[in-house]
Amino acid sequence: MSSPAETMLTEALAAQKYTRKFFVVELDFGEATIEALEAQCEAAKWALRAGLSPENIDKLTGLWGAYFGEVLRRNSAAQWASIAIDGADRFALQTAAQTVFPHDIVRKRLEHGPAADLRVAYATLKGQLQA
Repeated sequence: MSSPAETMLTEALAAQKYTRKFFVVELDFGEATIEALEAQCEAAKWALRAGLSPENIDKLTGLWGAYFGEVLRRNSAAQWASIAIDGADRFALQTAAQTVFPHDIVRKRLEHGPAADLRVAYATLKGQLQA
């Protein structure tokens, strides 16, 4: 069985391929790509067949949540962990003092629009995950 870090890296790499194929955008794990990811959350309404259908939101949450989390992990003190919640394993970034669920942040952005801006979330979380 793969570690949480291996699983999330595999998903983040799949997000790169998917985004390149369907959005013609390169994601390179740099912090600047959070802005590109934010733009693609908005573009998904038009770029994907059925727009932001529940199925598309689930797929993008899985892929882009892993990517968002991996960029955050690379630029903070957090590490990936698998946490059992209500009988289901969920991936989170953890430090000794903080637990963050990147997939939830991406889902919120997809469902609630620009008010849940990924750039703002990233800047806030990066500061919180330094300890």
